[in-house]
Parts: sequence; C-alpha cells; structure tokens
Amino acid sequence: HSPTTLFIAQDAMQKFHENCKAFGKATLIVTGRGSAMKTGALQQCSDSLRSNNISFHIFSEITPNPLLQTVQQCAKIYMKSGIEFVIAIGGGSVIDAAKAICFELKGLNCLEPQTESPLPLIAIPTAAGTGSEINQYSILTVTSKQTKVGIPNKCYPTHTYFNPDFIRTIPRNQMQSMFFDVICHAVESSLTVKTSDIQLEYSIMALNELQTAFSLLNEQNEITYQKLENFALAAIYAGIAIGYSGTSIPHGISYPITYFKNISHGFACVMFLCDYLKICDKKRVNMLLNELGIIDIQEMERLVAKYIQKPQMSEEEKHQYTKIVLESGKLKQHPDEVSQEVI
Repeated sequence: HSPTTLFIAQDAMQKFHENCKAFGKATLIVTGRGSAMKTGALQQCSDSLRSNNISFHIFSEITPNPLLQTVQQCAKIYMKSGIEFVIAIGGGSVIDAAKAICFELKGLNCLEPQTESPLPLIAIPTAAGTGSEINQYSILTVTSKQTKVGIPNKCYPTHTYFNPDFIRTIPRNQMQSMFFDVICHAVESSLTVKTSDIQLEYSIMALNELQTAFSLLNEQNEITYQKLENFALAAIYAGIAIGYSGTSIPHGISYPITYFKNISHGFACVMFLCDYLKICDKKRVNMLLNELGIIDIQEMERLVAKYIQKPQMSEEEKHQYTKIVLESGKLKQHPDEVSQEVI
C-alpha cells in the first residue's frame, strides 16, 4: 500500500496550485539542472507558491545518481531556514535525494534507522522510471563504499503531481533507459521471496501499460500524450510493486556498473536481466514476458541488444563488482541460493 495521494493528468500543476497552501508556509524546492526548467514545472511551482504567499528556497545541485554529500550539503545550508515541507521537481534521482533531505533537515542521519518522521515531501516528477514518486525508497551514491545504497528509512511523498507531458523533454536515449528500468521493476519484483498476489497484480498492470507504449523506444516514432501517460502509469504501477517486494539481483549488479562504468541505471539493470531470468522459475518468467508482449527470453535478449551492450570488464573488475553485489543484500531477495560464481 502506498499512502501517497496521486494526481496524474495534464492539469496536475493546477491541482498543485489549488492544494499547496495547505502544506505549510515555507518550503525548499529540490531539483536538478535540467528538466525542472525545460518543462516549465519549476516556473509553475514557483508561481503557485508566490500567489499563495508561501516562502521558498531553491536547491538545484542534484545530479543523476545523487551523492550523499550533496544531500548533507543541502541540509547544512537550509537547516535553520524554517522549512516546513520539501518539494522535489525532477526525476528519480531528485526525488530520492529529496527524501533523504527530508530526514537531514530535521537533524536525522538518513543512513541510520530513525523512529522520527521526516519532513513532508511533495513530488512533481518530470520523468518516469524509478517509481520514487509513489514508493518509500531512496537510493544514494556513497563514494566511501564505491556504490549506491538504499537509506534504511521509509519516506513516501505525501502528494505527487504528475503531468506525463513533462516526460516529452527528456532525450530519447534517457527515456529508453527509464523504460527498461520499469521493465526490471515489474519483472524483478515478481520473482523475489516477498512476491505476493497484490504485488503481481501491479506488475502485470505495469507490463501491460508498457506494451502499449513500446513505440517510445524507437527514435523515429512520434511521441504522443497517450503513450507518455501509459509510460507514466507503468512506472507508477511498477513502483508500487517494488514497494511490496523490492528488486533483486539485476539491481544489485547495476549499482557498481553505474558507479564504475558510468552507465545509466535502467540500462545497467536490464543488461543483466535476461541472464537472471535464466535462473528463475521458467513458468513465471514466460508469463511475465508474455504480459509485456515478448515471447521468450531469447526475444527479450534481442530487444535489449538493440539498445545496450555489456561493458568490457577485466577479471579483477568482475571480482570487485561481485563483492559489492554480495554485500548489497540483493541475493537474499532470490528464492534459491545463488553462488558467487553465478554472479
């Protein structure tokens, strides 16, 4: 169950305008350096805050695969600014960072388990993929560990205002990576030790929505609002699914691949998905792929190969990355024992 109140429509920002006065009198807008301005979301948000006499600061230093030190830097700057709630405008990286900032602004270490609630978070997504706009997870890059780490605290946005048209400004290769991330969420969450009937229902809905939005992968195809809405819904459904049962080994492998090889998250996940599916329950795997409109693993491999290839890795790198995967805890998500050699 996600407690987030979701508005998904072309007039989502109008809903934000109507509701924002109830959130508090002072806010911090957390964003990156691109999509918030390109989409007009930052301007619309700022205008609504001004017209409702809500004071605000803007922190726009969030990068893809957000750094723990950036989160801590933000909290240090605005700790004494009387912030009552936080607004995240951007993709999954921005929303993940904002969740951690919601803890840090209250003087709570986001990497340590907390019993106190974080500041309220409002999400205004400008991308689809991670599902962070609807679930509890926050993933940060921790340079001292040379990998990405999930914070051990839940932070659901209280409200999410999602205009799928905002996705239109994203470069197509980035959209492709996000598309594959949603596939991985829907599929991996259906193969973990925590898989349940309700989780599986959301995963199937996500895969069905993706099937109708497949044309977004092809750079030659027109981007329509309906396809963007299908994509956004798929990301939300898959985000709810991982909220129930989490992700599995492909995500664990993706973290060092993204950190060391600078490969975007969705591509880093999907390049190992098919190998993972070969050690999973064949009947369940075929059912999931069929819901996506894919016949079998071989067809999925051909699809992935059109967009991404595995990077070259030395034996030393393979051992280094495997150690990180083993320490990530993702192997516990798989129903059967998986050896170091298999990874």
